[in-house]
Amino acid sequence: MAISPARRLNVSVPASTEKRVKGRASFEQAFKTGAPAPEVSIKKLTLNIPAEAHARLKAHAASHGVSMTDLIVEFIDQLD
Repeated sequence: MAISPARRLNVSVPASTEKRVKGRASFEQAFKTGAPAPEVSIKKLTLNIPAEAHARLKAHAASHGVSMTDLIVEFIDQLD
C-alpha cells in the first residue's frame, strides 16, 4: 500500500524544538549559492582496495571534514 506524500504523522514536538526548526533556512536555501555550479563531466570509478586502506581513507576524510572522493580527486590533481 502506497503512503500519500501529503500524509502527516500525528506526533507532538516540544515548542522549543518547533521554534528552532521553523527558524532554519529550507534545504534548498541552505545549499543555494549565488553562482551556478560549472558543468563537469562525471565518471564512476570502482576500486578494489584492502579493507585497511579503505578504513584509513574513510577515517582521514571524516577527520578532515571532506569526502573520500574529494581526497582521491585531490591526489589525482597532484599527479604530473
